[in-house]
Amino acid sequence: MAKFWQNPPMGSSDWAAWAQAAGTVAALFAGVALFHYQSGFQRRQRRSCAAATIGVAIFVLDTFTRGGKEFDDSFAHFVTDFSPRMRSALDALKGFPTSDIDSAEAIVQIAYAVEIMQTVVDKFSQKPALPMNDVRGFETELRKLRFIRERVLAAD
Repeated sequence: MAKFWQNPPMGSSDWAAWAQAAGTVAALFAGVALFHYQSGFQRRQRRSCAAATIGVAIFVLDTFTRGGKEFDDSFAHFVTDFSPRMRSALDALKGFPTSDIDSAEAIVQIAYAVEIMQTVVDKFSQKPALPMNDVRGFETELRKLRFIRERVLAAD
């Protein structure tokens, strides 16, 4: 820019050269800004996918712990076998490609979610027909998974 003030353009060819230089610099800055925006978008999208995977586990546990409100709903809930759903949620967490995540904090949280779901599946496989007071025991794991999902979304 100092050169512009020292040697102001005299003719149309000088103006064209300066316009081309300014356009080149603007294009360079726009390219860097676009790259920065796209990488941030991809990073947020990967974390959203991780949070959605954790959300599957949350949904299964939430459905399991809520039970039915009416007698018929309660009975249907009682006879429903939730173990395949819980195993499926665990498999989804285990299969999530953590190599796509660029945050160590998010990777640690996903590993913690896997550990929690493994504990739930282990408890459930020991006693497939749990009494209602044991069902309430899973609410702690549910709260932990919700917290983990928030940490994954906020991780930097």
